[in-house]
Amino acid sequence: MGYRHNVFPANLRIYLGYDYSSGDKNLSDNNLETFNPLFPLAHAYFGYIDIGGRQNVVDLSQGFSLWPIEKKLFVKIDYHMFERAQNTDAFYNAGGGMVRAGDSDGRRNIGSEIDLTLKYIFDAQTTLWFGYSHFSPDDFIEGFGLDEEINFAYSTLHYTF
Repeated sequence: MGYRHNVFPANLRIYLGYDYSSGDKNLSDNNLETFNPLFPLAHAYFGYIDIGGRQNVVDLSQGFSLWPIEKKLFVKIDYHMFERAQNTDAFYNAGGGMVRAGDSDGRRNIGSEIDLTLKYIFDAQTTLWFGYSHFSPDDFIEGFGLDEEINFAYSTLHYTF
């Protein structure tokens, strides 16, 4: 859900997102309740680091985008807060593989990620992209021993001919 209005400067857009992908409540029965994405693509929904996939996850996201230099410079900032939908089910990666098995100790919070994306349009053929992402682990990941923060930066130059 987003909001954009002509009153805002630089074509500012503010938005909120909520994504829920089910997890299995009871691993000992024969019913698999974990959401199974046919074509996993977390990158488009859960930030650029791809720390997790679309199985057994809740993502509350918020952000904004704007054009500080109209039709030249685009800026976007996204913030994601991840937790497991069911604490008995596992934490899965972007490809659907298990990163850490589930437990019933009550730790649900996976962590949070912030993404900064800049796009500069030189002309109709040339565009420069730059991005920076930071992930901070929370209690479920730290309990597994993976307490390191992740920093990720990238840049691309697109030329269309």
